[in-house]
Amino acid sequence: MTNHHHSTFHETDSQTTNSHNEPIHTEGQQEGYNSENSIVSSHQMDSRTPQGQQGQSTPSHSNRNLDRGSLFWRVFNYFYPRSDGFSDMAQHVVDIEHKYQRQDEDFQNLVQNCNALQQKLEETRDMLYSFRHKYSEATTTIDRLKKEIQEQELQVKGAQDIVFSLQRSQAPQALDDDMVRQKLRIALAGLKPWAKKYAITSLSDIKQKHNNEAGRSVLSQMSNTSKGHPGSILHKSHYSKAGAIFLTMLLADFICESIIRRPFFFLHEERSSITLRSHGSGIFKLDPPPGEALEAILTSCRPEDNASTQIWRSDTLRLLDPFSDGKDDTAKKRAAGMTERKESQYRKLVREFLTKSQGRFFIKDISKQETQECNAGLLSIFHAVGDVFTVLQRQRVEITPHGLYTLGCKNFQSTSPLMQAHAAHLLDENDTRLDGKPIQMVVQPAILAWGTEAGKDYDQYKVWAKAVVWVLDDRVKEDETDTQG
Repeated sequence: MTNHHHSTFHETDSQTTNSHNEPIHTEGQQEGYNSENSIVSSHQMDSRTPQGQQGQSTPSHSNRNLDRGSLFWRVFNYFYPRSDGFSDMAQHVVDIEHKYQRQDEDFQNLVQNCNALQQKLEETRDMLYSFRHKYSEATTTIDRLKKEIQEQELQVKGAQDIVFSLQRSQAPQALDDDMVRQKLRIALAGLKPWAKKYAITSLSDIKQKHNNEAGRSVLSQMSNTSKGHPGSILHKSHYSKAGAIFLTMLLADFICESIIRRPFFFLHEERSSITLRSHGSGIFKLDPPPGEALEAILTSCRPEDNASTQIWRSDTLRLLDPFSDGKDDTAKKRAAGMTERKESQYRKLVREFLTKSQGRFFIKDISKQETQECNAGLLSIFHAVGDVFTVLQRQRVEITPHGLYTLGCKNFQSTSPLMQAHAAHLLDENDTRLDGKPIQMVVQPAILAWGTEAGKDYDQYKVWAKAVVWVLDDRVKEDETDTQG
């Protein structure tokens, strides 16, 4: 009976009706079924069974396969209707495939980047290892060179100590303080007469002779107070003598900066004569003149090492510019060489003062012959001052000039060991009329010597030359025209 049912089912048309006139699909049709039909319940399936066969045994194996195959498509068509379900699913599959391809490409790029980074990391590690190796070698070389330099410095210091000891034993004793004061008075005495001879006759000549900002601003840089004060050096009542006073002050300041503050001044050279050397890698540098190099060492020393610094400066000058008694030919030749150097430096200072310093604004117009005399007189001043301080700098005392920067904030005191009033103030000995008055200008600086020849007591000083100062004198009347200089 089961076989009859099976053959009957297949022998019917591809689409038949049951007792209720509903269409029934065959197995082959069911496998390709893509209609919009809903899932049929088990009761409906039972109702499609031909009458007279109900209550019979369970369907055969082929019928069960038929039911399973048709069930998938029924479920599929239930969730994805024929109108758009299959196309949506296909598009969804395509989107997933594209997304997968993009992720795969990103992954491949990431792998390539990781490989490149790993290669760079390995190269960097190799470079770092090379740098560490070179650094280690350089450190070893530096340590070795430092040790060699220290050994050489010890050898040089030992030889230097021997030479300095010989120099000190052969050098004459340091000059007595009174002798120093006398020599300084003689050396500095030439400044005032030279300035009076070649200075402008009136301060008004500056504006006429130098109609530029530099010339007009010179006067304002020279004093502490305005020209409206009757006692000021810039007041019109002092115009006739102020030119010589300003020129004296500028010349004294030039000497301080060029000679007194520079113990190795005679070793300075013209820039055209400086040696040009190669310092490796094709780089050329100018070697500084010996004087500048030695002064750089002197100024770089720490304040707490001042005693040893001054001793070094004294011994070095005695070695470079030794005393000569005319008996030792070697010392005589060296002294002659230093004399030539000093002469060259003095001539250079004359040119600089007359052409580059502010003093040129206060020199009057003179003839060619007067110019030669002016130059010769200035050269003799540099000779006198330079030769004195060359001898004084060989001593162990520290020599310092004190000008307006130090004394400008003080008031005048006639009993002070540091200062004396300018002669134009006409003060008598022990005259206290200007005591307590402010100092407007330092015409010539004070010269102080710190320490002793034993290289000690550098916190104590002695005065070798008093400062010459201009005081704001309240006694001067508005209508006074004092012309004394």
